[in-house]
Amino acid sequence: MTGVFFTWLSGKQGRTQVERMARHTEEAATRGRLAQERRDAYLAALFVAELGLRRKRYEREDELDKLAELNQK
Repeated sequence: MTGVFFTWLSGKQGRTQVERMARHTEEAATRGRLAQERRDAYLAALFVAELGLRRKRYEREDELDKLAELNQK
């Protein structure tokens, strides 16, 4: 009877460990995905800001050909 109990206990501990490792792996993947999304959003915001600055400069310097090219983007 004692052998059955310890066999069950070691199996339970093994399953608990596997569940814990799976949860940690999933959390790490989520953190990585969120970091990538934040990085992409930041780069997109920088790109939009740069386009706005270029547009203003081209308008100020009356460079209509460059302004038309920029508006296509």
